[in-house]
Amino acid sequence: SAIFCFPFIACYASLSGLEIIPGIVSLHVFPLTLFIIVCAIIFFPFKTFYWSSRWMLFKTLASVMVSPFGRLGFRDFFIGDVLTSMVKTLFDLEYTICYFTTGDFLREEGSVCSSFNSTMLPVWNCLPLFWRLMQCLRRFYLSREKVHLANALKYTCGMLVVLFSSLEGNYQQYETSWPWTRIMWLICFICSTLYMYTWDVFMDWGLGRVKSKNFFLRDKLVWQDHKWFYYYCLVSNFIFRFFWTITITPVPIDLGIQPEVMNCITATVEITRRFTWAVIRIENEHLFNCDKFRAVDFIPLPFDRNTVQFESNQIINSIKSINNIS
Repeated sequence: SAIFCFPFIACYASLSGLEIIPGIVSLHVFPLTLFIIVCAIIFFPFKTFYWSSRWMLFKTLASVMVSPFGRLGFRDFFIGDVLTSMVKTLFDLEYTICYFTTGDFLREEGSVCSSFNSTMLPVWNCLPLFWRLMQCLRRFYLSREKVHLANALKYTCGMLVVLFSSLEGNYQQYETSWPWTRIMWLICFICSTLYMYTWDVFMDWGLGRVKSKNFFLRDKLVWQDHKWFYYYCLVSNFIFRFFWTITITPVPIDLGIQPEVMNCITATVEITRRFTWAVIRIENEHLFNCDKFRAVDFIPLPFDRNTVQFESNQIINSIKSINNIS
């Protein structure tokens, strides 16, 4: 953790006019150092630093990025959904690579990457949604289950939000008139958010069962004693979904907050929302597998040693009896 914290502290100190390392004047050295450290850990070629986990992540990411030709397992769908929450991260990664490789950090204005990213931002916002859309269409092609078409429509709505935002459908740019791009952006924004929230609750989580013994949840819950958590997720996911839609809107929305602060807030909110979504999503998938006899609901560990020892003694005595008879 000290390796990661030092570049942040050094960068902040440099902004305050302090010289942490004598002889290093450029402020950009510290974020570049952090970027190199992270890349070195992620792409470390030897079998250490959780090599099996990193290799599995690389394979899953590759499978998602080549959709619809990749694998169609739960892991691929799950990572694909997570990537839709990392639009800002993917854009920042692309901007960082451009910023340091083109030498833009040596210029005060940084005109090269700024002009390039203004064009690429809608593309980066659409890519994770496009990957999930292709996965859903491929799954429908193989199974012919119409539910996958409904899921594909969800990601299509998200892409429409990006499209009409790119056509300057941003509300604060107009004072007296409502152009059609602004109207379509607002309609897509609301419909997409409500559609995705409804899908989260009823399909991804399996909640919203009015006749359940656990009102508006479901009969089977892993955390029976903590039902408040499910209700918290239902409420918070609805509110935080609107923040997520803001993150995929290429045109910044003016809410009276500095853009850098707004980006930090929306990113934090989306991380929180995606974490709670992932917990209940995995729980629902596990219970579904149990109902379909593809997994067991509970394995008691550790085993009862007394029972095991008693059965072992019985087997030994049986063998001894057989040997005595013979």
